[in-house]
Amino acid sequence: MSEPIDPHWLKLVAVERFFDRSEANGGLPVFSAEADFDGILDADVLKRAVESVLPLHPLLRSCVQHGHNGLVWQAIQTPPIFQHAVVDTLETPSPGCSFLEPPAAISIRSQAGLAVRLFTSANGRSRVRFEYHHACTDGQGGARFYRDVTMTYAALKSGETKERIVDQNALSRRGHFETPSGEPPIGIREGLRNLWVTIKGRNHRIEPVRPQADLDPSDSVHKDLVAQFILDSEQVKSIDRFLVRSKHVMNDVMTAATFLMLKRCSQPCPSGVYFNILNPVDLRTWADRRSPASNRVGFAYVRRRASDWATPVDLLESVAEQLRYVRKRGAAAELMRGVELVEKIPFALNQIERSGRFTPTATLTCLSNFQLGRRHGVKLEAGRWMLDGAKVDRVAGIAPRPPGVPLAITVTGANGNITITMRGASSHFDEDRLRRFGESFCQNCEVVCQ
Repeated sequence: MSEPIDPHWLKLVAVERFFDRSEANGGLPVFSAEADFDGILDADVLKRAVESVLPLHPLLRSCVQHGHNGLVWQAIQTPPIFQHAVVDTLETPSPGCSFLEPPAAISIRSQAGLAVRLFTSANGRSRVRFEYHHACTDGQGGARFYRDVTMTYAALKSGETKERIVDQNALSRRGHFETPSGEPPIGIREGLRNLWVTIKGRNHRIEPVRPQADLDPSDSVHKDLVAQFILDSEQVKSIDRFLVRSKHVMNDVMTAATFLMLKRCSQPCPSGVYFNILNPVDLRTWADRRSPASNRVGFAYVRRRASDWATPVDLLESVAEQLRYVRKRGAAAELMRGVELVEKIPFALNQIERSGRFTPTATLTCLSNFQLGRRHGVKLEAGRWMLDGAKVDRVAGIAPRPPGVPLAITVTGANGNITITMRGASSHFDEDRLRRFGESFCQNCEVVCQ
C-alpha cells in the first residue's frame, strides 16, 4: 500500500537531467549491485517479490519523456524487469582478482530504469544482480529497493507477508537539499572559492591503451571491463583496526589510496596537473528515511597534485579534512545548484560539460555501511548470513562511468568483507592494465593504513 502521489514529482530535477544527459554524451549511467549465494533461490518467488515491491518505487518503473514543460517521468504499466537464466556453474567468490560482466545498457527514454537478473547454476549456487539507471536512483536508493525485495522474498517464503506503507510524497522533495543543521548557507564568496578549487589548473587524464579509431567494432562502448578484487580476511582486519584507531572513515582511506594508485600507475605529470577524483556524497536526512528509490546525491571533487603530499599520512589527513568540510557544510549539493543556474542560459551548459573542467580523472564510490541484517530478510545461522537457507557469500557494486572518465572504482564493505570493483573503458584498459590498477589500489589501501 502507498500514499497518494504528489503530481509535482513527475518533472525531472537537475540531478536526473544530469544523468539523462550523461547517457546522451557517451557516459554509461547504469550501475549495479549484486550478491552471490551458496544455495538456490526460488525464481518464481523472487519474481513475485520484485513485482510486489516495484509499485512502491515509482521512478524504477518509469521512463523519461518530453512533456509540455520539459522532461517528465512516464510510468510503464508492465515493464519487463525480471530475468532468470540457468547456467552450468557459478564460481565461489575467493580473495584475489576476477572479471565480471559490466552492467547492461538501459535506454531510459524508452524503457524502465531497472533490471533484476537472477542466475542459478547446476552446482547449487545463485547470483542476483540489480541494474539501475542513475537518473532513477542513486546507490542508497538502489540499496533501499534491494532491501525491500530480499525482505519481501523472505516473507513470501515464510508466509509472513504484511502490507507496507511508503512515503511516495518524498519524491517531490528529491530536488531540494537542506543546509546541515547548525550551519549557515554557503554564500557567494565561499561558493566562488570552492569553484576555483574545483576548476583551477588542468586535470590529469589516464592514457588510452589504443586510440578510439583503432577499436574493433565488437568493442562496444557498452562493453567496459570490470575487474573485481576481494580482500582477504587479514587485509580486512588491518583496515578495520586502522579505522577504529585513527577515527577515519573508510571513504577517506579509499580516496587516499586512489590518489596513490593514480600516481603510481600513471606517466609522470607536469607539476601543475591535478589528479581529480569525483566522490559521490549521500545527501539524505532523517526525513528521507522512508523515501522510495530516487536521487538524493551530491558530488565532491577531491583534487591533488603529485607534489601536494610527502607521505601517505599527509595525504590522508588532507583528504579527510576536505571531506569533513564537504559533509559539515553540505558542499556536495553545490554542483547541482550550479547546474540548475546554468541550465537557464541557452547552450552554456553543453559548452561547460564539454570543456572538461568538471571531468575527473576517475570516480570513487564507497559503500562502507552496507550491513546485511533482519531488514534484508537474512538471518544469522551458525555465524553465516542466510536468506531462506542460501548463504550470502558476497555483496558488491559496479559504479556508473561518466562521460570522458575511463575509470570508475567501487568499494563495498558488507558484513566483514570488502570487495573492490574497477570499471574501465575498453579504449583505456585491457585486462592486464586493469588488473595492475586494481592490485595497486589494494596495496595502497594497506600503505595508507600503515
